[in-house]
Amino acid sequence: MSVIDCLHEVENIKLSNNTVWIVSGNGCFVVLSSKTFAEEYKKSAIEIWEKSIIRDTIPRRLNTIVEIKMYAEDYPEVIQVNDIYYELVKVWSSKENNQYWEYRQMPNEHWNDYYQKFVLEYVIKDHVVFK
Repeated sequence: MSVIDCLHEVENIKLSNNTVWIVSGNGCFVVLSSKTFAEEYKKSAIEIWEKSIIRDTIPRRLNTIVEIKMYAEDYPEVIQVNDIYYELVKVWSSKENNQYWEYRQMPNEHWNDYYQKFVLEYVIKDHVVFK
């Protein structure tokens, strides 16, 4: 959906000062009618993401390109098992024709940096809509 399509969608919404707020980043683009809604949407999206990375166990190592292609979408960059965070390590060596993906424990400082970067990628901007 383009920005123009989104703005047409908000025509029927009562706007404050003809302003919409756009939340974008991390694969999201949403047009909302108030800053409060935009902030709540961002908070909700982060909570959904936090829940989506929780796993019961560490997924097994993927040892071949065939396995990687089959299961790649089920292997996010970061997961949480119990209260420990793991990052996905992708090894590609054309010299030895060795390719695999596996999770390795992430130091707490790396997790904090990763989390802050993820949260900061969500941007809320206000835009005036002219009729």
